[in-house]
Amino acid sequence: MTHHSTDLDELRREIETVENNDARFFTVEILLPLPTNTDNNNNDDDSITKFEIKLTTYKGYYTEAKYTFCFDCHPSPWSTPYPHDAPIVKLREKIYHPHISYDGHISLNILRPDWKPIFDISAIVYGLAYLLMEPCPNDGLMNHHAGELMRRDPEEVSSCKADSLFLQ
Repeated sequence: MTHHSTDLDELRREIETVENNDARFFTVEILLPLPTNTDNNNNDDDSITKFEIKLTTYKGYYTEAKYTFCFDCHPSPWSTPYPHDAPIVKLREKIYHPHISYDGHISLNILRPDWKPIFDISAIVYGLAYLLMEPCPNDGLMNHHAGELMRRDPEEVSSCKADSLFLQ
């Protein structure tokens, strides 16, 4: 499916805006180069609809950890493309976290049930950063063991999560 040039231009602007966030609490680095050609005849839309970001938080449970999130804004020809449907977002690395499964699936309300086309990539990135800074062990659990341990003994979570941190 070919996207309109204006859709790709808007997605490119959203992605580039994410890197310019207020860096007091987290930073974002776009890992895959974004193409500059959005010619309507270009059928290689995967070059812009699939990208990765590296997210580093500076407060909370996962301070100074760097995690790679993979975005797919048009996962199949049968799906409705972003922004009408939420992109598929997965974490590349393993993490001990109540809202992220070991295979990278993320429980973030705006990625599925609460998604609205007015949300953008920036809203997702802020949601991911918040999940890393302030995980909530009571709802939307993907890793029930991490949620239970976080409720019962938050200090013990520090030793479990140390194995999953990718400090650079």
